[in-house]
Amino acid sequence: MGERQEAAVRWQEERRLLTLEGEGVLEYALRWPQVEGAGLGGRWISAYYRRLAESWRRRWEREAYIRACLELVRRREGGRPFTLWRGELTGEVALLRDGLLSLRFTGLGEPGGEAPQPGALGGRVEGAPGGALPPGGAAGRPAGLARSASGPPWPGRGRSGGRPGTASWTGTG
Repeated sequence: MGERQEAAVRWQEERRLLTLEGEGVLEYALRWPQVEGAGLGGRWISAYYRRLAESWRRRWEREAYIRACLELVRRREGGRPFTLWRGELTGEVALLRDGLLSLRFTGLGEPGGEAPQPGALGGRVEGAPGGALPPGGAAGRPAGLARSASGPPWPGRGRSGGRPGTASWTGTG
């Protein structure tokens, strides 16, 4: 029998500064995983986080950008300084061992450099979403892993009880 290939995570990154009349109004950074060598499960996990990053990007480039532009205009009219709005979605590998992958993500939005406001750029969202890499890429979870209350690690599998980005499998069998 062939030896099982170890999964690897390659991170995709994007940074962008959105401007109005040449002045920066919103800057964001995205970082999402591309899981390689994990078969079908790895492709599902990669697709899920790619869609998550696209969702955050759309929110920043649409409603957050419009609100940042309106704030810039209000501040100019009032003779007050404008502080660049910032948004960030970053991730890291918390665990990658024996076919188990756990990812931790943090999303942060700070309008105008003030305290984060929920809903403005996403507020501050922390979690440890993860994904169990099924043995050989099969559509199942490894033995001994129990589904956490927050949902499945990839879309379309099981019931989703939590928000996107909050899914994890736990090793608490």
